[in-house]
Amino acid sequence: MGERFKLPNPRENTGFCERSGCVQMVTTDPVTIVQFPGPGKAKAYAKGIGGPSVAVGPIVVSCAGRRGEELWSAKKRKALVAEVRRIVAAE
Repeated sequence: MGERFKLPNPRENTGFCERSGCVQMVTTDPVTIVQFPGPGKAKAYAKGIGGPSVAVGPIVVSCAGRRGEELWSAKKRKALVAEVRRIVAAE
């Protein structure tokens, strides 16, 4: 995914979402990707944090907390979500 989307400064942040039942959280400058054991928890988490956040199966793609120039365009966010859907479907 990094070749198509610039995701600089990845950080392991699983400790921030363990109470919500996540398996892993990786934060980059533009987006955060959170993995849950199943789609139900992912959907609830995405709804709870609001903003431009989408659940794709057990994965949440979030741009919540980003503002101004940091926030990707809707078109770019949609393309990223489509790529995550493709990856999740292939698993």
